[in-house]
Amino acid sequence: MAQYYFAYGADLDSEDLGLRCEIRRRQRVRFAKSSPAVLKGFRLVCNIPSHYRQGGIFNILPDPADAVHGVVYELHPGDAISAAMVKEGESSNYLLGINTVLTAKGKTLQALVLRAEAKSKSLTPSPAYLEVVIRAARRHGLPPEWITRLRDMAG
Repeated sequence: MAQYYFAYGADLDSEDLGLRCEIRRRQRVRFAKSSPAVLKGFRLVCNIPSHYRQGGIFNILPDPADAVHGVVYELHPGDAISAAMVKEGESSNYLLGINTVLTAKGKTLQALVLRAEAKSKSLTPSPAYLEVVIRAARRHGLPPEWITRLRDMAG
């Protein structure tokens, strides 16, 4: 049975994720397929400090009135745990959950979703981090209004 991982933030860029695996001397995460998807009932925030990114990084918080656009990756066996092990953010405990996501083709999937228990209220993403996220969001075909929302998080 296929296993899926819903990515938002820098994890939208599989090459960036692979680089972080190498930096931490972990096996690269391999994705069989990817598709734009939406996670309803959450909102995107920037509340995790990251020394590596020199600023805040994105996280999600429960919010029944909102939704997060991202990418759902089909994982090869054994790679789900690898993704959790390379999440960024100092002093953040990550929660691994299984949530329903809706793909751009209208398919409903159960996907692994990581979110942090962050201590910060609101941070600003660095321009370099934001560029990684926006470039990957465009490459995956996420909606223009979502790209605008990402850009607006620069403050």
